[in-house]
Amino acid sequence: MVPRRFYSNRCQRTSRDSAYARANPSASLKSEPQLVVSLMDSREADVVLFGGVVLTMMTGAPRAEAVATRDDRILKVGAREEVKQLIGEGTKVYDLPGRAILPGLIDSHIHLAGYGLSLDQLDLRRVDSIRDLQIAVRERAKEVKRGDWILGRGWDQEKFHEGRYPMRWDLDDVAPEN
Repeated sequence: MVPRRFYSNRCQRTSRDSAYARANPSASLKSEPQLVVSLMDSREADVVLFGGVVLTMMTGAPRAEAVATRDDRILKVGAREEVKQLIGEGTKVYDLPGRAILPGLIDSHIHLAGYGLSLDQLDLRRVDSIRDLQIAVRERAKEVKRGDWILGRGWDQEKFHEGRYPMRWDLDDVAPEN
């Protein structure tokens, strides 16, 4: 049984789903009631796009005629006439003849591969001296095999008390085998 708290004004059981579950008992999960998330309520869409080809990226329905959004969320994707019903006084309507409409992606611009590699490196952003750098390298040398490289990132030599870049000899003093 679905806990009562999961029901809201945006979720509803539909008679069609109940009829389907009765006709196809093996399709429902242990005869649990089926929930349908419905964003369709009395409010209108903020934006409607039509006239182009909507590429949904869904296997069963790869193309549609129109899209409606509200509060920066997709409200409806489907036939132009279905989506048209959501147009109200405040709806911005864009006719995009001959254009393609694609799902949007938000790129956080983290350089994912570089970020993944950095997880294995010493984080030296808070190091403010060559001595602190040597301590960090010495500790890492205890964790890795002889001959393995020790990589670090993020130091700012301008903040080093010594006023210079670290040199090979600074590192060799604390990790001569790496």
